[in-house]
Amino acid sequence: MVADPNVQQHNDSQSPASLWKSPLPSILLIVVDSIAFALLWKLAYLSRWNLSHYLGPLNEFEPYLKVQTWIVFVGVANCAVFGLYRTRRRLSSLTNWGALLKVGYHYVLYMMVTGYFLRELELGRMVIFFAGIYYFSYLVISRQAFRWTKGR
Repeated sequence: MVADPNVQQHNDSQSPASLWKSPLPSILLIVVDSIAFALLWKLAYLSRWNLSHYLGPLNEFEPYLKVQTWIVFVGVANCAVFGLYRTRRRLSSLTNWGALLKVGYHYVLYMMVTGYFLRELELGRMVIFFAGIYYFSYLVISRQAFRWTKGR
């Protein structure tokens, strides 16, 4: 059977639904998360630095800058392990609170272990705690936004 040249073929690769089947949303999430994790690490330091008057002095930012790449890598790897970069799933699974809680908890745990193994850098516990809170908040907000975008 020969296709009629006058009949326009439906090209599925141009439909909006096919975008979600490509790896582009996952790659975009990884890039955005990497940038956000780096900024959240700096925000955690600044939050603790602003409390120096009440909690005592805080060391310089240089040791925190040294581990920033590791912080970003662990954050992205943690999200990947718990499946937060799988974009082909149903909408309800994109904001699975159980997975988000596990990711947030494990991130704080990984940061505490990092702080222990790199204790010569004297990373502040409050900075790690703030980073965990900001990380979890970011994941909830970003995944809700992603779910909303995918649902449109």
